[in-house]
Amino acid sequence: MSYSDDDLDQAIHAGIFSQKDVDGFRRFISNRHHAQVSSEEYFRLVTGFNDIFVSIAIMLVLGAAWYIGSSIQAPLGAVCVVCLSWGLAEYFSRIRRMALPSILLLTAFVVSAFFIIPFELDDGWSLLQPIIAIGAAAIHWWRFKIPITIAAGMAAFTLLVLAVFVEAGFDIVADESTPILIGLGIIALAKAIWWDSRNPLRTSGHSDVAFWLHILSALLIVHPLFTAIDAYDTAVGITMVFAIYLCLTLISIILDRRALMVAALGYALYAASTVFLNSGNDELAYAFAAVTIGGGLLMLSALWGHVRKYTIRLLPEKIALKLPPA
Repeated sequence: MSYSDDDLDQAIHAGIFSQKDVDGFRRFISNRHHAQVSSEEYFRLVTGFNDIFVSIAIMLVLGAAWYIGSSIQAPLGAVCVVCLSWGLAEYFSRIRRMALPSILLLTAFVVSAFFIIPFELDDGWSLLQPIIAIGAAAIHWWRFKIPITIAAGMAAFTLLVLAVFVEAGFDIVADESTPILIGLGIIALAKAIWWDSRNPLRTSGHSDVAFWLHILSALLIVHPLFTAIDAYDTAVGITMVFAIYLCLTLISIILDRRALMVAALGYALYAASTVFLNSGNDELAYAFAAVTIGGGLLMLSALWGHVRKYTIRLLPEKIALKLPPA
């Protein structure tokens, strides 16, 4: 009989095994079979089709609760979703440990907590909304330990910082928000690296927490970074795009995380297509760009382990020991 990661997690929750024992067992199996689990960048989203079935039902119930509550009074819809999502999480997250339903319930809980206070209220309430969302994420993490919760709390913190700058008179829609977002993205990236460093072999839930923080950091860093480039149709602009993409690729290889590369892929494709357009290949420019970039990514994916091995050797030993083994 074989046992899945979900079975081991439920055994931990039931008190049969300790988290330390299970982590040690996973590390033993990984080393025994020489499996480089980290290079695959696993994360749990769907453990079976029942996850999708339950998720659809959850969305229907929460959507109806929001609509019915809001039809009585605006904040009541959010209150209903907060209460329902917490109650459903007690079973589907805490007992069943279902991945996708847990993500949906956590998202619904934090977002609805944010909307408990309507946007129409006077000055000062804009700061209270993200504070409530941060508190909701903290309480939810204390109770359920869903991996995406830390990233949700960081996203709420991002909204709080932006709200503070709005109160201070900054125009966050304009370019003034670029350094703010990049700074917050770097903070999220640092937190992700810290969570990854707690278990370099990525055999525990720390890896899942880091995964979602890497996704958030990529969203906060990549778009502001590339939109700061003025002209994409010039040689200087195109060179800057490719240089930044190469730097993000190097960071992704070192960290063994692909979020930054994927988030920046659209900008690299656009720059590559501009090169082919400028060379006179108007009709096939986008196809040539897709083939060039896509082929390069496929080659990198096939050689990922070898490229990481040689890259890690160039780093100081203290840093290399905290990274996933190559």
